[in-house]
Amino acid sequence: MGVDMFSELRDLSDDDLKEYYRQAEALITEREQERKKKAIAKIRDIAEGAGLKVDVTERGNVKTKNPPKYRNPDKLSQTWTGIGVKPKWFIGALESGKTENDLLIINQKSIP
Repeated sequence: MGVDMFSELRDLSDDDLKEYYRQAEALITEREQERKKKAIAKIRDIAEGAGLKVDVTERGNVKTKNPPKYRNPDKLSQTWTGIGVKPKWFIGALESGKTENDLLIINQKSIP
């Protein structure tokens, strides 16, 4: 972008300059979206190549699908990854005398 371009911009009316700015902003947004799409495709390809499944949010954050680490022995359908807020069943089990180790899926007998 040379000095000549800026002198041309100075000659534009305010309305024309605002329109030029709006169009430039739209073009930048379009290019950013295209770069994000390409990056997401690359992330998915890399993850799939490694045998992983990822979920990319619209904000661009990558979330991996973590397998459950803990299971409620009283209701086997209730599981928890160990990440985030502890579920009520997990807290209740600890309060009833169970340990985190007792609730680990790997330490539980196979599901009938």
